[in-house]
Amino acid sequence: MKNSIIILTLGLTFILSSCSKDFLDVNTDPSALTDADPKLILPAAIVKNAYNNGAELSIFSSIFTNYVRGIDRQAMSYTNYILNAGDFDNIWKFSFFTSALKSSYDLKESAKKRSRPHHQACGNILLALGIIQASDVWGDIPYSEAFLGLEKVNPKFDKQESVYAAADALLDEAITLLNAPNGGSPIEASADLLYGGSTAKWIKLAYALKARHYLHLTKVKGNSYYQKALDASNKALSSSADNAIVSFIAGGAYNAAPWNQFNTNRGDIVVHEEFIAKLDANNDPRKAFMVDQDELVGSYYGNDNSEVCIMSYDEIKFIQAEAKKALGQSASADLKMAVNANITRITGTSDDAFATTVSADESMNNIMLQKHIAMFTTLEGWNDWRRTGMPALKPNTGTQIPRSFFYSAAEQQANSNCPSNTTIFRRIWWDQ
Repeated sequence: MKNSIIILTLGLTFILSSCSKDFLDVNTDPSALTDADPKLILPAAIVKNAYNNGAELSIFSSIFTNYVRGIDRQAMSYTNYILNAGDFDNIWKFSFFTSALKSSYDLKESAKKRSRPHHQACGNILLALGIIQASDVWGDIPYSEAFLGLEKVNPKFDKQESVYAAADALLDEAITLLNAPNGGSPIEASADLLYGGSTAKWIKLAYALKARHYLHLTKVKGNSYYQKALDASNKALSSSADNAIVSFIAGGAYNAAPWNQFNTNRGDIVVHEEFIAKLDANNDPRKAFMVDQDELVGSYYGNDNSEVCIMSYDEIKFIQAEAKKALGQSASADLKMAVNANITRITGTSDDAFATTVSADESMNNIMLQKHIAMFTTLEGWNDWRRTGMPALKPNTGTQIPRSFFYSAAEQQANSNCPSNTTIFRRIWWDQ
């Protein structure tokens, strides 16, 4: 489902800006927004999570997955893996801990305080989304003590395994809450920029995130997690009408979609030739929507009114195809549906013939190649490569591709519990 929004306060002016040295304090007093009505927090929490998915999280992970490359300034350095801890200050503070995570936590706590279980469930789901994404790029992160204000001025860093367990518990609780009466306070359609107040679709989103998270753990936990991912996916998004999508609206420098802002304000990142070659290999109908005439990120992502997809039906079908293949089952039907659903989402038009052709090979290599193409500009492309090594990617320089982010320099100065940085080639827990 799409809902259009206008962003008035979340510009990309800080994107890739090494001169911003505001120090992060994840212990900002949480009472201000927690005391607001949940219906006021809900749209902000959705917007901040959508923006986070489309901004620096997308840029860094896309560089590390050979989706895009920098051709000038900092972006060129990042492409050559020349990074330092300060390069991650903005994403740590402005994208995650004082934005997407904080608003999601505030929504959960405000709703719980007011006995509004369905709003609380939305907060749970968005918080689970955010803490897993933060953990996927850094590993251990503050969570259990992150939002306690002055009670914990130096919050501990929870182990990634415990963060995953916490996210699973948040999603389980959300499903229970959404299946129960709403306490006289239904989710307001006007405030729900994802699903217009549909509890059934929020439940599907919770199961979809569980499926995604279980898939992440297959490398460290084994094939039993493929079955867990498959079981959860069967209760998740069942058609493209269930997609969790937020569309942006033109109307000023800070209202446009994140990649549009970056293309307009910077214009020094182009689509990687390695990815373009994958599109050209089969005359992919999505190319015109993924790559513009100047080889910038294309119109599906780069228009002012483009959308950011938090979770899609096509991703669920790719999860099912991979899980079934790993479990010795036929994957061709799910692979074909995944490809065609993605083509339809990106181009607006189904292409059954193309989907049939590229899904004829149901090898794991081809499943992951087709998902890699479909997940263009998303964190999941990098997650998949780190899990499986597929498709094969060539380092832009040297012999290794980054596998994690540096911890923020500002957080290291503010919090004595922050781990020391080692290298961007450090493997997080589930990538061992």
